[in-house]
Amino acid sequence: MDSEFCEIDFTTATLWENFTSKIEEIFYSWKLYQPEETFSCENAEHFSCEFGAWFVKREKIDFAGKEFNIFYYCRQMNQLKSELKDGDKRNDSENLAEENCPPNDMSGQFFPLDVNCLSKNASKYGDTEKLVKLIRLFDLQNFVLFIPTAESASVVSLESNVKFLMSSFCMSAFNTRCFIPLFVQVFQLWQNCFVGVRVDEDGFRCDYQMIHLGKIPQKMHYFSGLVDMLKSKLSLTSYSDYIWASVKLSYCISDFISFAYPAVKKKENLEESLNSEPPSFNLPLGASCEPIKEIRLHVAWPKVLENMVMDSENHSDFDPLCAPNWSVQVFSKDTRHLLSQHFAQFLKTCKSTTNISELIGDLLKRKNFNVAGDLNVSTNLSISKIMAGNSGGGNTANANEIKRAKRYLPEETMVSMLYYLFPDADENNTFPFVSASEDSNEDISLKGMKTCAVGELPWRLSSIMCIIISNYGEYAAAQFWYEFIEELRFRWEKCLKLLGVQKGVPNHKTSLINQKLQMLNCCIQKRVKREHIDILSDDSDDRTPSCRNSGAPARNESEDEEFFDCQTESKEYKDAFDFNIARVSLWNQPEGRLRKFNNLRLIETGDYMYIPITQEMTPKTEDQLEDDAVVLMKLGSDSEGSKLRARMMCASLYSDMESFKAANPGAILEDFIRWYSPRDWIESDELDKYGQKKGKLSNRMLLPGNMWKEVWDTSIPVPAFRQKCLFDDRKESEKVLHFFESHKNLADVYTLLLPTLLHATLYTIIRDENVNAVRRYSSFLNEKINVLTQKAVSATRNLNLDLSQYWALAEEIKEIEDIVTQYKSLELKLFPVDLSTEDDERKTLLELVLGQREIILPNGPNCRLGRRLIFLFSKEHDEMLRGNLLEKNRKEDGISVHNATNEFFHHAAVSVKDAISSHHISENAYNKITVSPYQKEFVLHVTSAHPSMSSRMNPHILTAHVCNEEILMATSFTRDSIFV
Repeated sequence: MDSEFCEIDFTTATLWENFTSKIEEIFYSWKLYQPEETFSCENAEHFSCEFGAWFVKREKIDFAGKEFNIFYYCRQMNQLKSELKDGDKRNDSENLAEENCPPNDMSGQFFPLDVNCLSKNASKYGDTEKLVKLIRLFDLQNFVLFIPTAESASVVSLESNVKFLMSSFCMSAFNTRCFIPLFVQVFQLWQNCFVGVRVDEDGFRCDYQMIHLGKIPQKMHYFSGLVDMLKSKLSLTSYSDYIWASVKLSYCISDFISFAYPAVKKKENLEESLNSEPPSFNLPLGASCEPIKEIRLHVAWPKVLENMVMDSENHSDFDPLCAPNWSVQVFSKDTRHLLSQHFAQFLKTCKSTTNISELIGDLLKRKNFNVAGDLNVSTNLSISKIMAGNSGGGNTANANEIKRAKRYLPEETMVSMLYYLFPDADENNTFPFVSASEDSNEDISLKGMKTCAVGELPWRLSSIMCIIISNYGEYAAAQFWYEFIEELRFRWEKCLKLLGVQKGVPNHKTSLINQKLQMLNCCIQKRVKREHIDILSDDSDDRTPSCRNSGAPARNESEDEEFFDCQTESKEYKDAFDFNIARVSLWNQPEGRLRKFNNLRLIETGDYMYIPITQEMTPKTEDQLEDDAVVLMKLGSDSEGSKLRARMMCASLYSDMESFKAANPGAILEDFIRWYSPRDWIESDELDKYGQKKGKLSNRMLLPGNMWKEVWDTSIPVPAFRQKCLFDDRKESEKVLHFFESHKNLADVYTLLLPTLLHATLYTIIRDENVNAVRRYSSFLNEKINVLTQKAVSATRNLNLDLSQYWALAEEIKEIEDIVTQYKSLELKLFPVDLSTEDDERKTLLELVLGQREIILPNGPNCRLGRRLIFLFSKEHDEMLRGNLLEKNRKEDGISVHNATNEFFHHAAVSVKDAISSHHISENAYNKITVSPYQKEFVLHVTSAHPSMSSRMNPHILTAHVCNEEILMATSFTRDSIFV
């Protein structure tokens, strides 16, 4: 029988070796064995901010069958060098401290980088909160971070797996000569707990550990207790082991009683505007609540010896007024601002699917058609069906109808808003329109917006509709839109011109609603002119010579659609009429002459050429031109389609040719071209028998099938006032009214007004005094407003309205409001009395608002801002204690706590307001910070032998953050792995 034996292959790689090999490959690919100065940024993401720039690399790796992410973070070295160059020279005592401190000490500053300022894209390269903890606690400049995913989090919750990972990191670091900190996130992801290690080629190893306790002994709240713990941990017994410390105390104030921002609610703002004289319908600007969440004051002692200070439960030498370093930090909160809130609500309505008839149907059902009393059409608004329905039937209304009626606008508010849109209906003319020449307030950057002039009717309408939808809701908005259309129809029927609309034909450089209102005004003007001429022709026999000689009868109402109201012949024509009448037939006498045309004569007859009275060009709005273009495109490209297209486009040309023939009997096409299109008439040096230069038509006019020739041959002599009207005011006015009535949904209405509202919103921002006050000291805000204006101009000029563009603009508007309101709130709190704030102090306020980071106060408590902070913290703390005491006394007496608190807040606000107005607040009354710090931060560093007395001297750091009853501690203890 053969002997049995077992063969073991010791060359097979284990799981630990395979994992270590993968880590080494990643380290080699990142070239972590090289010095930091030679870091390769190839395939690395770059993140920049005001306080630093980082390179980030990322790889995926499998461990225990789960996927992990491994990151490498490296701060740019050029910035570190510049920071070192800007540092002040240290004295001898500081040099001594430097010798006893580890290389990465936190003696200079607590937060080397504000990681919150990193790009938002940093989230895909690691959680920002994790980076904040690591950088703040361990003062890192470059490090490797091993982070589990949500599926692999359970792997690092076991201590055995953590030790497995740390041993792999240590071995990989030795093999690749990677001497930078390596961290692993352990336990649950939400705990943000890390352990790490850093090896050194000289045989040193630094272990990084973290601990977070929810409740600690009382002595651990103080510096002395932490020093004792560090000594016991490292077994420090020698007096030569100096413990140096950096201490930072943070004070916070979040309840502003005396110096609260004067926030205004939407309803309160609207009621105040309506009750003012005159009522104001401008878009509101401001915060609806206090924009400042809290103000933090940080006082720090960068370097102190542990045996030079005492900080215990009974006594503390850390007096904030004696701290050498002062800094202040402001945190804002997500505040609702009135302007951006109104604009956002307007945008939301642009997506509404609610039908207007559904919203106002109940009002139309119970409307009252019998309106008593005659109104003066020149001074009164129309009383529409809705207004009549609102005012009548109150006795028969049931509870549901009363409840529904509360959704609509009150009658007084409705009338005030209509007077705002149509000021000529108000006898007092409270809201007159200002002409464009008188209003020079519009910013030059807003001139390019495709809307309307500032303060015109579309402008006011968009503001009113914005205020209504934000304060009253959809029912009131539908009601007011219906009233607006009824008023337009009323004014068309009564021939009342719309004020606040640009004169002339529709301007295609403006918004569509402005063009429609211009078109309606054109219709009203034409109707007034036409009906005025009718009255003259009916009541007087004083007719034009052409009418007398042609035997034209007076026009009646049925002829209004067929004939155009043109000017009568000029006096020059009347003087030459008797001479010309003998040379032409009775049936071909000249009509519709305006004046001679440059003493030119007709080619064949030799008579003087006269400019005819022609019909005006038919005005068209932008959408009508688009519809005409679509119709012309549908005709096709064949010969018949081309001819039909040309005839449709030649309606005005045909009318002008008929007028020219009527004014110049015996004229030919060449005569018409000489007047109508001089470029198509090529003159020669030869003279004809009438003494004028001969000429010929251009090549364009001589092409076969020329449309000009065909139109000329088919036209007959008809003066303009006998032609069919090119512009039918009745038809066009009905088109305009139908256009407004065709907007059945609120979304259609608000989309139509959106560009104009954007213009009004930007104008409100640019013209605001508070905004301009901040812009004078902030180039950032100036640039932001300029960019916002450019984007707004582009958005209003897009052929297809894109709501996503407007939502992006709404976010930028909110950011601007945030900056302005936070600045004004800080100015109220820090400089409420002295209005002559220096430029440097204003810039400091702007830095607090824009960066939300720590701002260094050069002279600490001795500067004016420092004194104001002392006063603010002491005053508000005193007011809070008084409030609590008053609350307690009132509660013991059985009075409502809510009423007592309101009474106290009102009394405090009034008293402080009176004191501010009379300059009675004295900073000397509050010259000491009495409030306790809400957070303490300690950094203890010492150089001693570890782990035994025979070991070499190693640096050690203990960082502790104490807040209330919680403590977060991080240690980086270095041990000698050779001389153990």
